[in-house]
Amino acid sequence: MSDNIPFDLQAEIMKRLPIKPLIQFRSVSKTWKLFIDSSKFINNYHRIHQHHHLLVSYTNPENKSVQKYVSIVDDDTFPEQKCALNVPSSVTLLNEPTIVGVSQGLVCFFDTLERSDDSRTKTAVIWNPTIRKSVSVSVPNVLAIPYYNVLGFGVTPDTCDPKLVKVSFDRSLGAWGDYDTVVEVFTLSTKAWKRLTTNLPRNSTAFEGNQVVIDRFIYWRAWDLRFEDPRYDGLEYIMSFDLVTEEFKELDLPDSFARNNRLFMSKVRESLAVVQAKVVDMKEVVSVWMMEHGDPKSLTKKFTINTTNELFEVHGFRKSGEPLMEMTEDDAEPELDDLCVYEPYSGHMKSVGITAIEYSWNMSKDNVNIAKSVDLGTNDFWYLEHASKQQFANKNVEATGINPGLIVLLVVGGLLITFLVGNYVLYMYAQKTLPPRKKKPVSKKKLKREKLKQGVAAPGE
Repeated sequence: MSDNIPFDLQAEIMKRLPIKPLIQFRSVSKTWKLFIDSSKFINNYHRIHQHHHLLVSYTNPENKSVQKYVSIVDDDTFPEQKCALNVPSSVTLLNEPTIVGVSQGLVCFFDTLERSDDSRTKTAVIWNPTIRKSVSVSVPNVLAIPYYNVLGFGVTPDTCDPKLVKVSFDRSLGAWGDYDTVVEVFTLSTKAWKRLTTNLPRNSTAFEGNQVVIDRFIYWRAWDLRFEDPRYDGLEYIMSFDLVTEEFKELDLPDSFARNNRLFMSKVRESLAVVQAKVVDMKEVVSVWMMEHGDPKSLTKKFTINTTNELFEVHGFRKSGEPLMEMTEDDAEPELDDLCVYEPYSGHMKSVGITAIEYSWNMSKDNVNIAKSVDLGTNDFWYLEHASKQQFANKNVEATGINPGLIVLLVVGGLLITFLVGNYVLYMYAQKTLPPRKKKPVSKKKLKREKLKQGVAAPGE
């Protein structure tokens, strides 16, 4: 039947299908599989079906040993639609999992995994909340103090292949020492780590774990420890990593930013947001700037956050550009903070309705595509499905679906049984309702022939 429908029309139909049948249709033919797995189709499908959710993790005030995860729908109803999120068991086994980053709908967690034999392994967990699958990756050579380690995560746009980037450097020799920077990259499709030897950051570069992924680039806040000053931590700039070419690049900031150690980066739509906090006339002033296309010269101030409350940190932004902040109210209990959203035009602060232990907040810098509660089904399923089919044949698989081949077999078998049963019913109905068939009269010649066979003479002989 598909041969009679133009392929362009088939493509438009497939773009609008839910995820579950779309996964099954990848098994129909090679043409459909190649089309559905293509980067162009993935991007188009993403734009049609995208649902924006903010992923927030925090320590429960009632039970400090429990890390809670909440998904908040980021639309006109914000923050009314909140639902608890069940992360995979591979995440709950980590000591104190932190969200490394979000890229193309995938979430990366990282911390120490304690095994049954009392061994401890630094582990990253890459999770697709849409299809509830995850894969665990052991992160080798994570050195203790005085070494400093930073882990980055992103999905390569052209191949849809998740990557981990580990940067380790030695701070034991002080600001003027000769640092030894080591960079290793893990690609999920190859399941292997490799060490980079060219286009590395300067040895005196220090990284902050706060990362942002935009298109093919991972961005970190970084500083050069050779320029230490008693009043500052060092000369600050932005370090980028190209997921395609696997090259680092320094983005120099204006002087007003470079000598300010209270910077925070996030993502607003497809732009890099830089939050600057500094003290002016004994008062903390927080400004929000936007940078387009990774060009520091395009930094444009959008607004200033004015609040009488004590501001601890900006943790992220809504897709509308409104910042989400950790705040302490005047009458709040010690060690408890509220998550609030700031409306730039009115200057109003609104509580999101989540209270947590201070400094325990962890938020995705990008929107995550998550459906409500248990029924997770929107987009981006193939970033984890397509890039790592082999990985999910092992114990790291968190959820399994029905085999498409089994579905086809059941459908064909059901149609065959229906056909046979229908024919039998029609036959029985005909036997009961149709009149008996009249016998054809026997001719004289045939009667004479039968008599001769039996040795009886025919009449008149």
